[in-house]
Amino acid sequence: MGALVNVVVDVLAVAVFGWDIQGIAAGTLAQYAVNALILSRYFRRPACSYRLIWPRERWRQLWPNVKDGAPVTISNILMSVSILLIGNICYDALGERGFFFWSVCLQMLLISAVFINGVMEALFAIGGIMLGEHDLKGLNMLARRCLTGICLPVALLIAVMWIPDVVGIMFGVENPEEMARLNHALRVYSPYLLCFALTLILVAVYQVLEREVLSIVTVVSQLALVVAAVRIFACHAPDHVWYAFPLTGGFFLGCQLLYTFIYSRKHGCRVSGLTLIPYSEGGHTLDSSVRYSTEDVTVALRRIERFLLDQGH
Repeated sequence: MGALVNVVVDVLAVAVFGWDIQGIAAGTLAQYAVNALILSRYFRRPACSYRLIWPRERWRQLWPNVKDGAPVTISNILMSVSILLIGNICYDALGERGFFFWSVCLQMLLISAVFINGVMEALFAIGGIMLGEHDLKGLNMLARRCLTGICLPVALLIAVMWIPDVVGIMFGVENPEEMARLNHALRVYSPYLLCFALTLILVAVYQVLEREVLSIVTVVSQLALVVAAVRIFACHAPDHVWYAFPLTGGFFLGCQLLYTFIYSRKHGCRVSGLTLIPYSEGGHTLDSSVRYSTEDVTVALRRIERFLLDQGH
């Protein structure tokens, strides 16, 4: 309902009333207003099992909630600040055209963020359950599938950015020279989307593992490095400012993977060199994930029986 209201208000506000960008903002506000109204109906129903309540130990619960949500909150705040800073840098270095090119690149980044957020939500929900059940093998499989799964939609988006003139037409570019410059900027910028996506998925894995400090440091470092690199290119090579994004993204992702590899080796390879997920919780353990079928469960039960007999139980 919220999405439908957003589309209707956008069309009416822009096409009928001519509100331009203000009409888009009105549509977004209308969407959230409708969402809030629909949700409020459920909280008011006596039979509803969902309630907003204060726990008895409210202040003890507050800090863990803040700590768990800090990486995502800080990431969103820093993303907004980074977008503003990069926009100002591009405007100062390249003028209005540079600012326009950055806005188009930003829209591509926001489209990729839709896929990234979906995968991250799956990681938080499913991965949290697996960690609670001590299913480390399943969590490792989930993380790897999320990393490979995010590559497909982002790769498709990058492929669209490489098709001549397609993105430019979407944003109303008609001048051939300007179209050529925009195509060049998009193609140079496009690899950054994949690096950005993989970094954030790994950050989501860190959060599931309750590595809040590592998550925050990774998010802050990545965005700070991107802004610094754009600034350096804008000062010394403004015509090549778009190269700052893929170079920074690739460099940071490489450093991130190097750190996890070294950490894994330092701890005797007991954790994954890619995701930092432990292979086992120590001691004599048997970690197994099975399909939901009678045959596979039967095989797993036999393995468990042999394991217990070997341990003297």
